[in-house]
Amino acid sequence: MSAIRVSIADDSESMRMVYKRVLETQDAFEVVGMAADGEQALKQATDLAPDVAILDIVMPIMNGINVALRISDRHPGTGIVMISSYEDPVYVSAIMKDGTKRRAYILKSSLSEISELIRVVEAVANNQIVLDSRITRRLLRLHNQQADSPPGSLSTTEENVLQLLLEGRDVAFIADTLGQQLGEIEANAASAYAKLGVIEEDSGDRVSSAGASFRNYPVLTLSVALMPGRIPLCPGAYGTGSM
Repeated sequence: MSAIRVSIADDSESMRMVYKRVLETQDAFEVVGMAADGEQALKQATDLAPDVAILDIVMPIMNGINVALRISDRHPGTGIVMISSYEDPVYVSAIMKDGTKRRAYILKSSLSEISELIRVVEAVANNQIVLDSRITRRLLRLHNQQADSPPGSLSTTEENVLQLLLEGRDVAFIADTLGQQLGEIEANAASAYAKLGVIEEDSGDRVSSAGASFRNYPVLTLSVALMPGRIPLCPGAYGTGSM
């Protein structure tokens, strides 16, 4: 059986080397490329056609989410392992929204054992979806709390934009992350403010005012559609499933 060919993209050289050394402990893997930014990562996917691409979310030139979506569009045979510091469903939704197989979203804090990264890459190479168990539990809690949305409730896009604004992200970053134009982001933000009853004069800071209203908002629309039986909770570190 041929080795699983892997490319690694992270703006931290030390993290790239850690992932490389971990994978090279097993004959089942061959690291074929290393990239320090999103543009290099996308070029390697084109030139090297890896079986699996390991990506960080925050990278120079192009963020990992956009890289992942472009790789999936142009090179559907390449699986994606997103290693992130962010638990926010916004990021998970961006990666998993089309239900494509061969994807993983794992928190960096979960990769404390060598076997965990190896297991995730193997699962993705074998057409599985992998979600970090902490994210899976969070999504299940949101799913269990969800009720019918009242009139005037925020759309999923409006929630995503507002969540990122509350994290301190600027409009350009949000547009890049969600794959929208700047004008679309501004329009969704304005719509969210209006639905939450926030006016421009509120304390001179609409984001803070919207955040106070959003925390008391009665319904959270789940950004990622849960697929019962397809991404089950597992007793180990991750939830895995095949589509």
